[in-house]
Amino acid sequence: MTVAYRYDGILARLTASLPAGIMFLVALGLAWLAMQPPSVVPSSAAPTAFSAMRAMSIVRAASLRPHPAGSPEAARVRRVVAARLRLMGARVFALNGIGVGVSSGKNASVQAGEIETLVAILPGRMPELPAVAMMAHTDSVPGSFGAADDGVGVAVVLETARAVLAGGRPERDVVLILTDGEEAGLLGARLFFADPARARRIGALINIDSRGTRGLGTMFETGPGSGGLVAKYRATADHRFAHSAATFLYRQLPNRTDLTATAKLDIPALNFAFLDGEFDYHTPRDAFENVDPRTVQSLGDQVLPVVRAVADDPRPLLRGGDGVFADAWPVVSVRYPAWAGWPLLATAIGLAGLGMIRGGVGATAVMRGAAAALACTIVTIVTARLGYALTGVADDWGAHHRIMATFGRYEVALCLVAASSLAGAASLLRRGRSGRAIALGCLVATAVAIVLGRPPLATGVLGVAAAVASWWAFAEPIEQRAVRAGSLLVGLILALTVQSLAPALTPLILFPTLAAAGATVAVRFARHGAWIAAALGVLPLAYLFIFGHSVLLALGVPTPEAIGVFVLFATPIVLPLAGGAPLRFTFAALLTAAALLLSIRATPASPRYPALSQLYGVSDPEGRRWLVSPLERPDPWTMAMLRRDGAVPAKVSMPLVADDPVWRVPARDYAVPSPTIRIARESEWRRIIVTPGSSGRTMTLSLAADTPLQSLVIGERAVSVPGMDRTRVKVRWQSTGKPVVLRYRSRRGSYLQVVAAETTEDRLSLPSRPATVVGWLGSDRIIAMRTASSRE
Repeated sequence: MTVAYRYDGILARLTASLPAGIMFLVALGLAWLAMQPPSVVPSSAAPTAFSAMRAMSIVRAASLRPHPAGSPEAARVRRVVAARLRLMGARVFALNGIGVGVSSGKNASVQAGEIETLVAILPGRMPELPAVAMMAHTDSVPGSFGAADDGVGVAVVLETARAVLAGGRPERDVVLILTDGEEAGLLGARLFFADPARARRIGALINIDSRGTRGLGTMFETGPGSGGLVAKYRATADHRFAHSAATFLYRQLPNRTDLTATAKLDIPALNFAFLDGEFDYHTPRDAFENVDPRTVQSLGDQVLPVVRAVADDPRPLLRGGDGVFADAWPVVSVRYPAWAGWPLLATAIGLAGLGMIRGGVGATAVMRGAAAALACTIVTIVTARLGYALTGVADDWGAHHRIMATFGRYEVALCLVAASSLAGAASLLRRGRSGRAIALGCLVATAVAIVLGRPPLATGVLGVAAAVASWWAFAEPIEQRAVRAGSLLVGLILALTVQSLAPALTPLILFPTLAAAGATVAVRFARHGAWIAAALGVLPLAYLFIFGHSVLLALGVPTPEAIGVFVLFATPIVLPLAGGAPLRFTFAALLTAAALLLSIRATPASPRYPALSQLYGVSDPEGRRWLVSPLERPDPWTMAMLRRDGAVPAKVSMPLVADDPVWRVPARDYAVPSPTIRIARESEWRRIIVTPGSSGRTMTLSLAADTPLQSLVIGERAVSVPGMDRTRVKVRWQSTGKPVVLRYRSRRGSYLQVVAAETTEDRLSLPSRPATVVGWLGSDRIIAMRTASSRE
């Protein structure tokens, strides 16, 4: 009898959790389907169609070798691009000059350089109309072939232009802006848009960049007043993948593309990129053979229709706000004005009230259900922090590549953490009397995560919060109605907050909350309420999967706790349906996640996913020679090079070599000419001329004075930075080996010290790296330093 009772109990719980399980699997399948790039259109397609295979020939030609700004290879890429444009019949000219970018803050920083941006014009029938422009950059970072970043962007621009012309002469001019020096500080875009007359000619702008080598092209940023452009994009583009939530979040981040150069201009714009395959980003693996042609097709299917629609329509482009939108077919395709979120929220509140009326749930039980939803979220965050620590990856970009090489495992592990938190919470809420055990587990997990290297203060605060919430929420059994009411209350409060402060984010929380509110009505009044609730939750949950994947790619490697936010959004849908999940599932999911995360630590480097190595020779102003590595945790080969003469590497600050401290040892002697610095007085101006000692294309300068540096001029370009009354300024100069000339106003008798660091083309004499290790970001070059001072 006991065995039968236990069997019947387990079977009943499994049956009760079946709707949640099927909802989860269907949502996951739909999310996977929505994130698949389209099939490639062959080269034999109609001339008016966008063909990724035609575009791939341009990617190949633009990525034969690394081509950083100022290099001969960068000039070759521009010649190839210009020749193709002339074959189309475009008017092509080179825009030469000094591009200047600035950043303010604690340490004022200036990026500048002599660059050459290509501009091509495809004449329209009505050239007096504002033009539609496309923009991509032709340079790469040092050491990277730049096939995806941004050979794909260049190829999409050229193939789109060819297809537009194949359909006949457009009404508007189509302008192609192929910038130089994007990787050095958006220099080419800044030079183009520094001229107000050129900027006024652009009525709409499409920019294309990348942060990976595959995946769906995503429209992730808009310019000011882009409502009409967004409407045309949604009305014409195939395979749209765009989220107003992404545009909002991107504006909060320090990332930048060429479109950043137009931030203060009144130009409607759309920005496209792709994120999957991020291991290859800015590495030697950003090569032609690793680019997915389907990704190129996904970009073309979105860019060509909107460019053609704007170019062929002589009517003024409508201006206005973006509104709220979410496009990921077949899961979601909506756009509505921001104010429309209020009636949607009112509908959710009304459905929740209808479903909960006379539900017999006390206020204390509802509050404990709400606490359980919050506890579930915080426990997920703490567990994710512990999971990240299990990988053994340090908090630096080079080490993060180890996770990017095994990103599939990492993502599955975090999803298992999230699923185990939801299922475990639902099961334990039904049982009750487990608050102390869960609280203790949270504190132990927090301590382990801190010991393994996670930030102690933030991790400790989250751990204590998880313990306190769990202690109260799981102290006694809670009825499913209370769980539903409490998690829905959290969802409604979040939806109200988001609608008030950031309506662009509402698809992430309002849609799940609407589904959960509808589920309360179904469960209350329908015969098969649980199945109806699961059906209502499928599409919102699928959208959370889709957007969570994108956020995990963009943020999740160093911040795995981002997964907790999506758990919070999903709790109103999932938590009330998962009450029958056996606790064994939670333990099995956690053990599987731990095994996957530990396997990342144990996965060796391979020729496809090699370890990244960075070594530089540095000749300091005193003539001492050093071997340095900026990596937080150098790979074994790099560390062996640092120790090969028996030296013990030490962490020191070398601000002109790297922003963070570097590993440094004395180096074997090598000869390299240092730059020369000349400081002269010209009336009220102080003039500085720094000439490269070798053929270095990058010069980093530190200017330190005893009076504020005012009216700084580089070449003939004035540098305007709010609050540029600083006594220390850092300048990074990019050129073809030419001198950099600066001047600024100063009183006579003031003191100035200049330190110059030239990254030369000379290379260290090092043993060959094994196939599983590659140099990264211009590794192995020699940096020659010189200092000079003056008081006159």
